[in-house]
Amino acid sequence: MKRRLLNIFSACCLVLSLLVGGCGLLSLRDHRTLIHRRFDSKNDLRVNMVASCDAAIWLSTNTYRPQSGTTFSGLGWYFGPGSYGSTDRNWWRPYYFHHTGPSYDQRNLILPHWLVATFFLALGFPFMLSWGRHLRRRRRIGRKQCPVCGYDLRATPDHCPECGHANKVAIVPTGNSISIPPRGS
Repeated sequence: MKRRLLNIFSACCLVLSLLVGGCGLLSLRDHRTLIHRRFDSKNDLRVNMVASCDAAIWLSTNTYRPQSGTTFSGLGWYFGPGSYGSTDRNWWRPYYFHHTGPSYDQRNLILPHWLVATFFLALGFPFMLSWGRHLRRRRRIGRKQCPVCGYDLRATPDHCPECGHANKVAIVPTGNSISIPPRGS
């Protein structure tokens, strides 16, 4: 059960790796932002954003303290074009910014898409290994070989003399293989 859960988690990480990598390519020409605006317990406006711009993922949390005569509107979730990015920075490496002022506190973490995609690809590696083992076993069974070690099983279809693996699926000899009398004769 643990191996199955690991394979499911690992396969999901592979899909995320492909999605993040694809979003990185798209973000070179089209910037997108997901924004959530809400009030916290101190009545400050909290704005959390995830943006994909210039082949980087921008994670941002901003807190705005209301000044006298200031009103905030437009609470909830928003999705739309992003306006992040800067030509003076190279976004091929991670950055962290923290800006504070009398009425705001801004924190930005910028991660390149390639870094996040590589992280998820590494987590997807166990699934790739198990899928490769599964394909190798199927290919060996089709060739009438032991699924464990690859030894030719046409002479002994019920077990492998090399590694001792007992075959659950009987291998039926074909026309060019060694002639084996049917069981029971």
